Amino acid sequence: MRRYQRDRPGELIRLDINKLGRFERPGWLMSRGCRTSARPRPPAFCCAPCAGSVPRASRSNAYGSAYRSRRFCKALRLLAIRHICTRPYTPKTNGKAERFIQTLLREWAYGLAHPSSTARNADLPRWLDWFNRSRPHLALNGLPLLSAVKKLMRNHS
Repeated sequence: MRRYQRDRPGELIRLDINKLGRFERPGWLMSRGCRTSARPRPPAFCCAPCAGSVPRASRSNAYGSAYRSRRFCKALRLLAIRHICTRPYTPKTNGKAERFIQTLLREWAYGLAHPSSTARNADLPRWLDWFNRSRPHLALNGLPLLSAVKKLMRNHS
């Protein structure tokens, strides 16, 4: 597989979505498998608006179709951003976004004990800051993402 990297940070932005279950208390997995509590309710799901990423232009909770909504396309046009769609569930063309979602789920959403989904969502900015500034990335020779970007910028100056 051919690896590619853009010359400037932000030159290519990948957007993807994943459903996360809402909960009011940690489930049995986080309580070490203790199943003595009342029968759990089926999870509800929460999803951040797609167009809200570029910028906060839509409040849609739809999934992939939100990327094709008029409001989302208008937001891209206003920012002079070229919109390229990939096929769903295609790591070959959207592998970096798919890989990031795997890491996000494993290390943040389900890897940390959160007392509720509201607390988990409130923790996302802290985790993203750690991910970008401190977490070593194997593909970047152990550098945190921000350090690798700064190094790239110095090399291109």
